[in-house]
Amino acid sequence: MKNILLLFITMSFFGCETHQENTTDLANLNLNGKIKSITEVSYEAIDEFGKISKGLKYRDDNSIRNRLDLFPSNTGFYKLENGIILNDFFMQFNEYGNLIEIDNFLDGFPNEKYIFDYNDKNRKTEEREYNRSGKINNSSKYTYNNKNQIIQEDLYVKSTDINRKFTYDYNENDELIGKTMFSTNGQSIDLLTKFTYNKQGLLIESKYSNSNNKYAYKYNYFYDKNNNLIKLTYTDNKGLIQQNYQFKYDENNNVIEEELIHSQDTVTTYGYKTNFSYKYNYKYELDKLNNWIKCILLVDNNPKFIFEREIEYFDQPKIKNQEIVNIENNQEIKTRKVNNLTIPINGWEILVDKNDEDIKLHNLILQNGENIASILSTTNKYITDLREYSDYQNEKFIRNMKPGGLFLTSKNITQGKYKNENSIIEEFDAFHEPTGQNSKMISITFKINEYFYTIFYNQNTETKKLIEDIQINN
Repeated sequence: MKNILLLFITMSFFGCETHQENTTDLANLNLNGKIKSITEVSYEAIDEFGKISKGLKYRDDNSIRNRLDLFPSNTGFYKLENGIILNDFFMQFNEYGNLIEIDNFLDGFPNEKYIFDYNDKNRKTEEREYNRSGKINNSSKYTYNNKNQIIQEDLYVKSTDINRKFTYDYNENDELIGKTMFSTNGQSIDLLTKFTYNKQGLLIESKYSNSNNKYAYKYNYFYDKNNNLIKLTYTDNKGLIQQNYQFKYDENNNVIEEELIHSQDTVTTYGYKTNFSYKYNYKYELDKLNNWIKCILLVDNNPKFIFEREIEYFDQPKIKNQEIVNIENNQEIKTRKVNNLTIPINGWEILVDKNDEDIKLHNLILQNGENIASILSTTNKYITDLREYSDYQNEKFIRNMKPGGLFLTSKNITQGKYKNENSIIEEFDAFHEPTGQNSKMISITFKINEYFYTIFYNQNTETKKLIEDIQINN
């Protein structure tokens, strides 16, 4: 399945899939130890007299779809030839070191989800990509031979209702030497890829031909003594090298410098100039297992972004956003804390529990069947007025829900009390375009000390009870 997240977690450069059966996703990501999950958050970098600190959380409303070309590196960031698109994400691994789930977030809300299924031999059998509405965008299913090698991939793209088939061929050394993409009718060939390896079994060339078996373009790969990719070139059908990527590494095999030398420094499209050539540098902070937990990205030697990771190991579980369990009348009562709020969660599934103490933001999203509630707590140094903050947060909520097909129309705004706290209550008519369903949603905004709280929920019996049962601890 050709999706952007898979590109950055495999050794598949520009769509060339080597399918090294003995490697894991953890190994491909240059990660050490038995990792259970990784949460990564991105910020703008602020340089004040040589001291680099975190600024605002970085986001991009266009997500990762407006792109020219994408490639991976050991950093695991999404990259564009004309810039960088960064979103927060959560990755979960199985005990064998392979990915089982990736969640991508925008403004703390789920954006895209990727699920990976495996057979009893830990071979990936299916990948599914879900959109914000929980509907499948794409899916791929894999078929293996008796050597546990992928021999066929069946791709389904829901947006275009297209089915495609890919077949894989291997040599006597069990190296992938060919990949064929068939047309939608499954009979004729659309694209043929041939792979060449060196004596060490490393991929050195991927050559692409079109449906007429005519050479289209190729990529060549060059490595250092540690088998790290140090150079990648793209050559067009005229034999001209159009793109030359170069990489440098530290002693832990993390990329510390990345440069693209493009044959065209700038390209003008619709009156706008795009600079293709660039140079990035990376500085890391590592944990005890030499996995990076903080990275500063520099563009032209100027700090641009800061990335922070929270890594959970199977043998060293993290303790964060801890669930509180009490026993009342012989019944187990589960609650979750969001700063001053204690939320009962019995019978509710936790979709998101995101707590960033550095920027004082906590977002808890709960679901119970068709019932959903979001509890957001944060500070804002620019806004102090309750009504102004309510308008700001609700407008952002309306904007973020549109790409998922949920359209909200404000019907009524009142000032009132929630748990004896002054609050702004806004009612919405909600229309979910994918299902055609109409519903009512409520937003409650209030402030306790320095924290603003916003509670969004659909107006059902279960959610009303949840909101009523929330306790405020001043």
